[in-house]
Amino acid sequence: MLLAENFNYRKVYNSVKDLLKQKSIGKVYAAQWNVFYLVTSDKDYGATKWRQQHKYAGGFMLDAGVHNIAALRMLFGEVKSVAAFTDSINPSIGKPDTMSVQMIFNSGIKVIYNLFFTVKHHWENKFLIFGSKGTIEANDDKISLKLKDENPEIIDCSDDGGYTDEFLDFYYAIKKKTKVSYSFYDGYEDMRVVFAALKSADTNKVVHLE
Repeated sequence: MLLAENFNYRKVYNSVKDLLKQKSIGKVYAAQWNVFYLVTSDKDYGATKWRQQHKYAGGFMLDAGVHNIAALRMLFGEVKSVAAFTDSINPSIGKPDTMSVQMIFNSGIKVIYNLFFTVKHHWENKFLIFGSKGTIEANDDKISLKLKDENPEIIDCSDDGGYTDEFLDFYYAIKKKTKVSYSFYDGYEDMRVVFAALKSADTNKVVHLE
């Protein structure tokens, strides 16, 4: 069974995965992902009543944040433990709308993931991966491979958001009986990380996923 998760099919994250496999920046020890947006209650996603009325636990933290968790798990493996805080800066779009998570993966990699949906006058989607030989910076669909102080290698990973490859994976699974790249189980594990982060925020404790 295939679950619709486009981040696992996006060119930018698969290109990052290839760079990590090639050990382009050496041994990876940490990463940071900042996602800062402004969502309001009068248009687009923020205008949907089920979000505004808190119909599902986690609000945007689950609805949107699970996609980034999918990419992180694809790159770094399974999450060992999380510590998080959440906040509701603008409850009219649903609760919560702000989350910061510290994660330790089974591989030992430490990740800080910030997801804020009420940031005014600033927009950012910056993913930094730190290795013993250099740094990878992914901004939306462009990668900067930084192996020296100047002139990083820029890799253009423009695509349609991964939706075509996602559909083709589904198509070939039916037509050719191939195994899908992203399964229902993967989606469950992604959600488990988000729920663990929400539990950590509620209890003010580290939550272990093992």
